[in-house]
Amino acid sequence: MSHAATNWAIKQRGLKPGAKIVLWHLADCHNGHTGQCNPRQSTLAYLCEMSRSTVNVHLAELERRGLIRRVTEVDKDTMRQRPTRYVLAMDGELSPPENGENPVSEIRTRPQDVDAATQDVVEPCPETGHGNGPKPCPDSGQSRVRNPDTYIEPWNRTRNICVSQSATHTDFDFQDFVDRFIDEHPRPGDPEATAEALRKAIDAGAEPEILIGAAKSYRIEQEGNKPAFIAYSENWLEKGRWKSYLPKKKPTQADVDAMAAEMIKSGKRWLCTTMSSARARDLIAKGLVTVADCRKVGVHP
Repeated sequence: MSHAATNWAIKQRGLKPGAKIVLWHLADCHNGHTGQCNPRQSTLAYLCEMSRSTVNVHLAELERRGLIRRVTEVDKDTMRQRPTRYVLAMDGELSPPENGENPVSEIRTRPQDVDAATQDVVEPCPETGHGNGPKPCPDSGQSRVRNPDTYIEPWNRTRNICVSQSATHTDFDFQDFVDRFIDEHPRPGDPEATAEALRKAIDAGAEPEILIGAAKSYRIEQEGNKPAFIAYSENWLEKGRWKSYLPKKKPTQADVDAMAAEMIKSGKRWLCTTMSSARARDLIAKGLVTVADCRKVGVHP
């Protein structure tokens, strides 16, 4: 944390509220001694209470104004991208871009992030129509367009209620969840890509604890294997391989009875050699088989 950086950020004028929040949190992550500022994008989104796409929009605006510069670095050993490093204008004069181009940074907001315009939209209230109509909601000031300064986590979205009532956060700590998942997975990949893949999985209905349990099962299964044969965490998630490690559903008594009845009705004696008379009578009483079915396979109720 750098007090000088946060004081500098708060004094910047002419920014939209969302962009100023992002700049302030970036400054709060700035190390006053080393000049390093490289928070994970998922962490920045959590701190700002925004989606990563919204954070990217504001980062692009801050860079366009010459207040920050984004620098990417690649690990020479793994050839994987490291977390983005941010240079603040207070550390050195950054030239504002000309003609829409940035001469000092090649980083751009990814189209797939910006185009995800429906992720922050909430259905209108059934009673008042607030939140998605042609006019703003009188309670929250929200219009039908996506609000770039408000992010509703997938697990906290509620259908058919006012935006002003739904745009609140639960006690769910997303970054803690991401860290726990990475600790369990046998081959963590890019942290930001993993966090994004986890968001998509949760948005699709996956329970966080189920995902962590699946990663743990995958780790146990892969013990002793060479890393080259183990999938990176983000690829493992994006390809839906975690679904193969879901806890198996325990069969009910009805499932067991149906299986036993199918064995008798198959007419194959060798399948029913261990079937007891008491069990056959139970199936007959439940109307699943007949006496004739049982006698046909050598079972005498």
